[in-house]
Amino acid sequence: MFKKLHLIPLAEESQQALQQLCTHILLPLEDKFHEITITYGFTSFELLKYIKKNSPGDMSPE
Repeated sequence: MFKKLHLIPLAEESQQALQQLCTHILLPLEDKFHEITITYGFTSFELLKYIKKNSPGDMSPE
């Protein structure tokens, strides 16, 4: 079956940066333009390892 992957940043600094991104950039954009779509986001080491092993063609270009 599927292995549970850790999908949130481990570093407190990364968590704070994502919170600030949401508060100061994404939410104001959503208020102004309504629905926004995020096409790329945080990739934990475990998730990256899984993607490279199981679906390398789904990675974005370097």
